[in-house]
Amino acid sequence: MRADLTAMLASMTADADDPRYACQFAILNGEAERFPRLIDRYKNEVAEPRREVIREVIRRGIATGELRPDADVEITLMTLMGALLARERQDVRPPADEFARRVVDGLFQGIAAG
Repeated sequence: MRADLTAMLASMTADADDPRYACQFAILNGEAERFPRLIDRYKNEVAEPRREVIREVIRRGIATGELRPDADVEITLMTLMGALLARERQDVRPPADEFARRVVDGLFQGIAAG
């Protein structure tokens, strides 16, 4: 489960480092007020399916005992996504794989079982 979360976060981090993706994201965010249906469609067809995959991995970790039974799936998801968004705002960004490993390892210190 830890490896799956790390791989998923590393992939999303690498995507965010791609200038083409960053440009598309900036355009989407910049046009949110003018095109709310477009943003809703993006959220429903792109973002939410990705988030659901991460939720499933977190749920699996709870079911297998890798995570505490009281781990909050949504807060864990938001913590991972928030770290990714915060990274984009930093002047110095560690490489995608290193960043993903550090985030997941740090998160596990707080929600891992026993």
